[in-house]
Amino acid sequence: MIIRALDKNSDWVFGKGANSYKREKEAIIQNVETRILEWKNDCFFNFNAGVDWYNRLVFKGSQATQKRLLEAELTAIIKTSFGVANVIFLEASFNRVDRKVIIRYKIATSFSQEEAIEGNLTIGF
Repeated sequence: MIIRALDKNSDWVFGKGANSYKREKEAIIQNVETRILEWKNDCFFNFNAGVDWYNRLVFKGSQATQKRLLEAELTAIIKTSFGVANVIFLEASFNRVDRKVIIRYKIATSFSQEEAIEGNLTIGF
């Protein structure tokens, strides 16, 4: 798997030859994290794609319910990402003071079932 690399501002990287692309594990992680950052109802050609961040972060209902729903959404998104064979571990935690969601996950890829990939993603809103 090869995809164009993103810089720290989530813009495509150009002009760096082979370094403008990510391969294998780095490509899978970038693809998964890009899909996690997508907001539901925001993509004009697929309104069902992405996470329902608005409802998960407004905390309609109990925080435990929203956490469970968020983790279910994230698991479904990660499992359907290209190159992902299975989600081994996923945990999302809310930090209301800093207005952040911390997502930790571990996945097995279709390229290497023996070696799991771990990811950490902090999203601030």
